[in-house]
Amino acid sequence: MVVATHLSFLDRGLYFARCHPERSYVVAGRGAELPAGMYLSTESPAHSVRAHGDWLLVGGESHKTGQADAGERYERLSAWARERFGLEPELRWATQDQMPVDGVPYVGRHDPLSSNVWVATGFRKWGLAMGTAAGELLAARIAGREHAWTGLFDPNRLRPLASAPALAKENANVAWHFLADRVAKRGAPRCTHLGCLLDWNEAEETWDCPCHGSRFAASGEVIEGPAVRPLSD
Repeated sequence: MVVATHLSFLDRGLYFARCHPERSYVVAGRGAELPAGMYLSTESPAHSVRAHGDWLLVGGESHKTGQADAGERYERLSAWARERFGLEPELRWATQDQMPVDGVPYVGRHDPLSSNVWVATGFRKWGLAMGTAAGELLAARIAGREHAWTGLFDPNRLRPLASAPALAKENANVAWHFLADRVAKRGAPRCTHLGCLLDWNEAEETWDCPCHGSRFAASGEVIEGPAVRPLSD
């Protein structure tokens, strides 16, 4: 059985603390000169451009979930596309990705207590490549075969030099929002995961959690985890 949730909803793996969620945006339109390939800019924030048929797709303006104005990011991305390509966007959408603290996805046995639960998460916006690699690795592990990538992607790895600074930074950011938002956003609903106050996303009409990236529809249903329970009435 495959449960596709972007991030494991089993908290015992602590993936919500070992990854942070990022929203990224895309605008698309027709009529602009199309590039011959796919390109990623070196500026910050980064932008990407690619063609699909007669459509030009421009992406970028990433930020941690629940910690920026999505409408403003769409406008900034649209302005960037107009300035460089003369593109008038006709469509827009967003995605959410999990970013592991040491930069390498978690693929393998879910946690030390799991004998038949496997995980693949933290693809860091490279889902086409990392998803394929995860499928190959998990198939081998489930079948009892050794694989050369097992140690690299091991979800239970310990790499303090690579992960400790990012782990401390991201969880300090979570702690700040958990405490400070209780003053700044009084009256906002609480995330059903660990109780952080949610941010209203006007552009997409969702409640977004600035701590671990859970998202809820305006009516309260869970859209993205790690939360598994809807908002209370």
